[in-house]
Amino acid sequence: MRFVFKLLLSISLAAGPLPLNAEWLEASSKHFVVTGDVPRAEIKQFAEELARFDSAVRKATGASDIEVSPRNRVRIFLVRGDGAVQALYGPNAGSVGGFYRASARASVAVVPLQVIGGPKEFDARYVLYHEYVHHLILGTTSGIYPAWVNEGLAELFGNARVNPDGGVDLAWANNVRAREVLYTNYPVRKLLEVSRQKPSERGVFQLYARGWLLAHYLILGDKREGQFDTYMRLVNQGVPSLKAGEQAFGDLNRLDDELDRYRAGKFRYLPLSAAMLTPAPVTLRALDPAEAAAMPVYTRLIAGSRRNRAEIVGDAAKVAARFPDSAFVQATYAGAALAAGQREAAVAAADRALALDKDQLDAVLVKAEALLADATGNEKAKFAAARALIDRASVIDSGYALPMVLRFDSYRAAGETPTPAAVAGLRRATKLVPQGREILLKLAEEMIREGNLPEARRALAPLAFDPHAGADNPAAVLLAMIDDGADATALRERAAQLSDDAKKDDKLSR
Repeated sequence: MRFVFKLLLSISLAAGPLPLNAEWLEASSKHFVVTGDVPRAEIKQFAEELARFDSAVRKATGASDIEVSPRNRVRIFLVRGDGAVQALYGPNAGSVGGFYRASARASVAVVPLQVIGGPKEFDARYVLYHEYVHHLILGTTSGIYPAWVNEGLAELFGNARVNPDGGVDLAWANNVRAREVLYTNYPVRKLLEVSRQKPSERGVFQLYARGWLLAHYLILGDKREGQFDTYMRLVNQGVPSLKAGEQAFGDLNRLDDELDRYRAGKFRYLPLSAAMLTPAPVTLRALDPAEAAAMPVYTRLIAGSRRNRAEIVGDAAKVAARFPDSAFVQATYAGAALAAGQREAAVAAADRALALDKDQLDAVLVKAEALLADATGNEKAKFAAARALIDRASVIDSGYALPMVLRFDSYRAAGETPTPAAVAGLRRATKLVPQGREILLKLAEEMIREGNLPEARRALAPLAFDPHAGADNPAAVLLAMIDDGADATALRERAAQLSDDAKKDDKLSR
């Protein structure tokens, strides 16, 4: 299943097309890559503001600022309005104004450069900043984030403005959700109880609105210093959210009364001057003609729902025929063909890419995945060849999560017990992409097999607290089974079922 941290928007958006621009551009820093067919000045400003915002949130939260593999940076696609966003999101897009998806392959955000309609504060940066906070906090810290904390922090830090002098103001007033904040009463008790089943529609909106208010009060108010940290420590020790809240906050009815008074006053914000920030440099480059021609296909391949895979591979084949000497184009076609189940065409295109560039990583991994898809349990030679390709990919980029996951998968596909090194690689992949649902499920299943229930519980917890999961969140069910002392056989059977379901859904997210 694809794991989406998405804004559930109550606003019906209508965006006009941007002026046509012939140049595809890429603005990159050590933390992100922004790509779009948009004017040079706009993408440059967008990326430089994002770099300052990134630095500000890291400063405020203490999130680590380490070098990561370029493949593990978040890729942000700027598109022409909400219609393009929803087309990429796929079925059940509704009024989604931006979305974020994470997997071992890539962490991707899709946002419109322009949004028309709703409050003036509701713009592309608001959409992106909310999603980026999810990516940054979950990607650079460890621990369990209950639903209200997850969304409350994204709203708290995502409501920001980058000033002309280079400073950044965080925790700005949440004007987008002012109506829900100021005029809707939603008990803190209900916020704390949202953990093991999907909340009502009203409850989802309050995760953002009341969650923002509660986070703002606990972190920036001056009445309850240290209580947020106490609550988070208790939750991460395994104390249920409601019980942790009662221990950390005391009388919850009194806390509700304080919040109602707090929302009627003036809100503090967190100003960070330009001198306090160390934004990573942003470089801008124009894509070459071959890359630019392939980018509409590549965007659908890496960011979209892939519901029209035959159409995608058809478009990719046309671009590949036009640019036979581009390794990137041939590798993109290889990926599209593999996603469409055309393994022979995928391998042939991957070989063409590798003839042009022996280190074309996508092409190496397409060949490895094709072999794994073809091999059966007794075809040892195919599994060995796939692992050799995975090893080659790991040499090309030792920090990329996908080869680590594929190596682990190769043992399970062969009916073999994964080696300690393969399990260690899977564990490392969860650290590199902690937002990736399928990777966490794989680790949880493996830890249950090994009888390491504490680590299984840690892997399941972020999924169990997902506010956008189904009404009967299977990860939450499995977590409850662990907490209730279910026997090992029942846990293994339930974990295997979850893993099978994830594999079915992941065929769409290749």
